[in-house]
Parts: sequence; structure tokens; C-alpha cells
Amino acid sequence: MTEKRQSETPVGLTASVEDAKMHDLKRKNPHDESLGSVDRASGSQGLSSTSSLAKRMKKLRCGVCKQKTGLASSYTCRCGTNFCAGHRYPELHQCSFDYREAGKDVLRKMHPLIRPQKIEKI
Repeated sequence: MTEKRQSETPVGLTASVEDAKMHDLKRKNPHDESLGSVDRASGSQGLSSTSSLAKRMKKLRCGVCKQKTGLASSYTCRCGTNFCAGHRYPELHQCSFDYREAGKDVLRKMHPLIRPQKIEKI
């Protein structure tokens, strides 16, 4: 009789732990309710969450040659596009960001124009 209770306890405990995990997921991602409904329906949380994450993740590709870029080989330019190592320089991908004006703005903010006060003539 005690063996039956011991075998029932982990099952109930597992279900409550899964419910707690789902509650945490909903709290972290309030806009994403599809993940929680898929996990409960399938019963296997590991497999369904992996497949749904793979569907949601957008592959990073180079803006010029459309080559897949990884985390280490992806370079985000100031124009907002990702590039591979070969096209990461602004001259190679016809960047729309104006580096010259950005540099001038930084210098204007860091070094304001200082003018001496006028001296009254005697």
C-alpha cells in the first residue's frame, strides 16, 4: 500500500511542477500563448518547445549575398542590416548610414563652441 502512494506522489508532483513551469513561461512571455497550449496538448514538453523555437527563430543572413551567418560570424551594421564577414564594411554593401555626419554630431556634442566674452573698449 505504501508503494502505491510513493508511485502516485511523483506523478502528482511532476504534474504540479509542469504546471508551475507553464505558469512561469506565461509570466515571462505573456504575448506567446501558443507555446503553452502546444506543450500541454502533446504531453512532451521538451520536443514540442524545441520544434516551436526552431520555427520562430529567424535565420540571420547576409544582406548582400544571402549567406547564412552564425552568432560569431554575423555583423550588424549601423544601417540595421546583418552582414557576413566579407560584406561587413560600409564600402562593400553600399551602406545608407552617414558615418561622416554621425562623427560630426559626436564632436559637436563633446566639444561645444567656446567664445570669449567681449571686452569693453575704454
